[in-house]
Amino acid sequence: MVNQKQAIGLAIICVVAAVIVLSVILAILLFVRSKRKQNKEYVRLAIEESLNHKVVIGPSIEDRREDALMNARFFLRTSHYELITPLWNMGSCDKKYHFQLKSRKDKGSYLLTLQVKGDNCKLPMKGLSVRNNVKGLLKELKHPYILQTLEADFLKGQKVVLL
Repeated sequence: MVNQKQAIGLAIICVVAAVIVLSVILAILLFVRSKRKQNKEYVRLAIEESLNHKVVIGPSIEDRREDALMNARFFLRTSHYELITPLWNMGSCDKKYHFQLKSRKDKGSYLLTLQVKGDNCKLPMKGLSVRNNVKGLLKELKHPYILQTLEADFLKGQKVVLL
């Protein structure tokens, strides 16, 4: 009987120890979970605070589109093309705009691409020879996945290339 009592006592001690260990593990998990929530909230607040101070808000998409449309119309005033429609949803660059054109001379539909010169572009577009060389390169570019450039021009006084 003594051995049986000792075995029962030992079993009870093991069960109590297991309950204590599980309780400690559960407490640690709950503590870690609450800290993660606090950290996420802290990171979210830090991001919001940093964005409020560092974000420089530029022109809206509508303003940039209106500027692009005005530049396209300005260019088309003296050409033999007519603007059919702007293609706002074409492409993925936010400073590149496409317009569908038709020719007054012949049938067919053409694509006008208006590209704003990037801030990282080191090529000076002020000299006439540089502009003519860039135009020549664009017109000579031939690739099966790239539309052929029929005309290339630069708007004077603006950082805009028209293809």
